[in-house]
Amino acid sequence: MAESSVGGSMVWSRLDWHTPVFLNLPGAADPEPILAVDEASEFLANRWPAEKTAVYWEAANLCRRCIHGQVGPLEARDALVAAAEEAGIHMAA
Repeated sequence: MAESSVGGSMVWSRLDWHTPVFLNLPGAADPEPILAVDEASEFLANRWPAEKTAVYWEAANLCRRCIHGQVGPLEARDALVAAAEEAGIHMAA
């Protein structure tokens, strides 16, 4: 995990999860590994394949807040998993 100072506040540049989230996306040959909060945030913002529901927006918000040190990475990870489950996106073990 690396950190840097931006505008006087500490910002995490990467928050790795001990256990990646592997998403089985429609049309993909292999599961998509999400290894860290920054990857989850990018995935949610730019590549989310389903409807953007309240659970999706909560996951996106928690990932952004985690990047800024306001919540822990496991809370953001759990929110991503909840959004994927609600959207019917299967997860690989």
